[in-house]
Amino acid sequence: MLLSCKHKKAVITTKPLGRNATEARRMLEAVEDAGVYSAYLEDLVYTPKFTKAHASVQAGALGANFMVQVARDTPGPA
Repeated sequence: MLLSCKHKKAVITTKPLGRNATEARRMLEAVEDAGVYSAYLEDLVYTPKFTKAHASVQAGALGANFMVQVARDTPGPA
């Protein structure tokens, strides 16, 4: 990430931002100092269950809908 900032490249991260608060602060300051775009990207939306659900919605299998909410009972990807 620091190398990307050095070369003025956008940065996309996932959690954890750093191994501790000091690293996270260093990364945040690097992005701010470089003036580059940064964002947090949640990778769980690309797991098989979410891509299958999205395909079902796109195919009209659920009828007309305006909102989809997903809940899970495990602490990690399933």
